Amino acid sequence: PEIAEKMSIYIKDKQNNHAYDNIHTLDKFVHQLTTDLLSVFPDGHLGINVLQKREVDMHPGESEEDWWNRRVKEAQYNNFYFRKIEWLPGNIGYLDIRKFEYAIISGPTAVAVMQFLAYSDALIIDLRQNPGGRELTQLFLSYFFEDHRVHFNTMKDNKRKITRQWWTMTYVPGKRMPDIPIYILTSRGTGSAAEEFAYTLKHLNRAVIIGDTTAGAAHMTHPHMYPELNIEIYMPDGRPIHPITGKDWEGIGVIPHISVSPEKAFDVAYTEALDTLYKNATEDINKFRIEWVKKELDAKLNPIIMIPETMKKYVGTYGPRKISLENGILFYQRENRPKHRLVPLGDDWFKLDDLDYFRIQFTKNESGNVIELLGVHDDGSRDANKRTTK
Repeated sequence: PEIAEKMSIYIKDKQNNHAYDNIHTLDKFVHQLTTDLLSVFPDGHLGINVLQKREVDMHPGESEEDWWNRRVKEAQYNNFYFRKIEWLPGNIGYLDIRKFEYAIISGPTAVAVMQFLAYSDALIIDLRQNPGGRELTQLFLSYFFEDHRVHFNTMKDNKRKITRQWWTMTYVPGKRMPDIPIYILTSRGTGSAAEEFAYTLKHLNRAVIIGDTTAGAAHMTHPHMYPELNIEIYMPDGRPIHPITGKDWEGIGVIPHISVSPEKAFDVAYTEALDTLYKNATEDINKFRIEWVKKELDAKLNPIIMIPETMKKYVGTYGPRKISLENGILFYQRENRPKHRLVPLGDDWFKLDDLDYFRIQFTKNESGNVIELLGVHDDGSRDANKRTTK
């Protein structure tokens, strides 16, 4: 209310000083009004629009049922905004979600997504292109805590004059993931409900936020329509209060634990996840598998450039295997099978550019000469061949 009073005074002063006298189109007028209001306080949910240009609400003459059916079809067409789910090497789950829909629309698909990710050892959730949405966040958050209820938000609704608490759900279909490391990718485009999701997990110590500070749009809003003026005002009329901080993220955004450009956020999160899993691994085979993935990721982030003189040191025959140098590129071939390009990973390790499960390691003697080729599989098995010819 105190912000609204400041806005009211500011707009009236501008009107009294004839600031709007030379604006003669409705488009320019509502744009200037919005700009002036946001100059008092940059609320991400505040705005004035020309009524006839509304795109997401009811069309002229459309019933509420028709509007709802149209919204459902749009959500279905966009797969409820689940853009990508993926299993990443290292047993890390990845989810790219572009909007949180109504749970009644997207709940079954959300459950299927969580079942796909259920046995991940770590999880990367990509919110870099998620501007917000609806209460589906409650369902998702519930998977990341034990089955007792966790209070994660209190919404103060000034329009309805009510206060509502939000808690995680005591039951979710499928397996919960209360202990796995979670990494959330953010950008300036991460807004509203997506910010609530990140803010909640950050302050309940359940996720590491990686990327850029988010949009800073926390307040609940509803449209107020003025058909006689052909405008609508999206007016914030509620605010969340987090049980830990006692605050929200309005105008501030969710500040990441690790600040990097959004373009680099995924690679940083993937590296962080692998490092964490390696530290927590108790079995040698798990450490081996994580190192396997991390070595390739490190080479991707910091490509190794080899000069021809260095590559020549590996050329030769190793039993049934042969290493050749052609046009500045090393190739591996076993007997009459297809050739594979070798990609350097460092420390005499190479990957085959089109095979994930097999790599080459060379052994050198004390003089630095290559004497052996070791074929290594991702399950830890290996077989060696001595160098027979150069």
